[in-house]
Amino acid sequence: MAMKRACAAALAAVLWAQPVWADPAAEKAATLPDLKAAAAAGGAEAENRLGLAYFNGEIVKQDFVQARQWFEKAAAQGYRAAEYNLGVIYDDGDGVAPDAAQAFNWYKKAADQGDVSAAALVGGMYMRGAGVGADTAAGMRYLLMAAAAGDATAETMLGYAYHNGLGVKADAQAALEWYRLAAGDDDAIAMYNLGQMYFDGEGVAEDDKTGFAWMKKAAERGDSDAQNMLGRCYREGWGVDRDDAQALIWYQKAADQDNAAAQDNLAWMYENGYGIAEDDAKAYALYVKAAANGDDDAQERAALLLLQGIGVTKDADAALKILTERAQKTAAAKATMGLVYLRGLGVAADYARALDWLTQAAEAGDAWAQYKLGDMYAGALGVKQDRRTALTWYLIAAANGSDAARDAAAALRRQISHGDAAAAEAAARAFKPSPAPSA
Repeated sequence: MAMKRACAAALAAVLWAQPVWADPAAEKAATLPDLKAAAAAGGAEAENRLGLAYFNGEIVKQDFVQARQWFEKAAAQGYRAAEYNLGVIYDDGDGVAPDAAQAFNWYKKAADQGDVSAAALVGGMYMRGAGVGADTAAGMRYLLMAAAAGDATAETMLGYAYHNGLGVKADAQAALEWYRLAAGDDDAIAMYNLGQMYFDGEGVAEDDKTGFAWMKKAAERGDSDAQNMLGRCYREGWGVDRDDAQALIWYQKAADQDNAAAQDNLAWMYENGYGIAEDDAKAYALYVKAAANGDDDAQERAALLLLQGIGVTKDADAALKILTERAQKTAAAKATMGLVYLRGLGVAADYARALDWLTQAAEAGDAWAQYKLGDMYAGALGVKQDRRTALTWYLIAAANGSDAARDAAAALRRQISHGDAAAAEAAARAFKPSPAPSA
């Protein structure tokens, strides 16, 4: 099956770091006076441990500035753990402005002293060009160094590199091998990507059940993308029996982590009453949350509800402003504007405006708009009936994947002359979508 969300987890998603205790057992037993005395004596380990105490706020009030200052003292003596921890400080912006260049600098110092976690992070930053000029060759060196020591993050990033041809020739088999290694080390992102590859049949025979099994492992480990995908699996019956109740559970888990796609999917379930009582107000609120988290399609769906006053007080002006702005960016949003005026969603039906928007969307390559444009010419909706033009658009939409358009074209062929049908076929073959608008 063609995966509905066919993209490996972004490289940035696996780059997550957290300070580590130099000696967890000793730290828990230490008192603040002990640590301060040892640090004042100039011991690098004690300075790093005091920095960690301030960073975590366990035996002293949390203070990122103090944490950084003590890490700097330890790092000045070449203490590897402190170098790594300073990388985290600048990476996350804890008590300082985030600074990728500084983060890279400190991670690299630690990595060059043999810190495996730092090496994985340095490799990823080289690959992405974060805090340093992109250098995939250097990135691969550091990732291989970390992976050789069994670092799951590095293994996952190497899988990603081979999966996407980043710094190496794309190789699905190599990607699978690295992902499997990382999954064996309990890396949820690797499990998620393995699930995707089984769903898509990349480097392995397509196998929805195995894809589902890997996705479930990742979801159970808290990965929000996997939780969202598991919801899709239960909703669509991919590798498992359809179960809307389970879909809701997994969408909710991911939505609670602010996963925009899951919030969008959960809203759709509430809007349509799948597995739960229909609740338009809840749907609208979730669409708004998803939009705030970067889901443009959710913004569009929220605007459609706002336009019609469904689940929210109607505000046609605000809704049309959102939809019109979106329509300047994508063909699908142009098609939505066509739908609004074709069906009179929250506004008076206006076939002339519908025809204009659908034509723009159809010429930009939207299959649904191409199909509906065929309907308008076939049914003389806002335009003089023109069956040849209607067949042209049906054929274009059919070639673009619309089954409904394919059926409509077959029916219309029987109603027009051979000459008109031939002309429509020629026009459809010659069609080329207009360039996509810049976002």
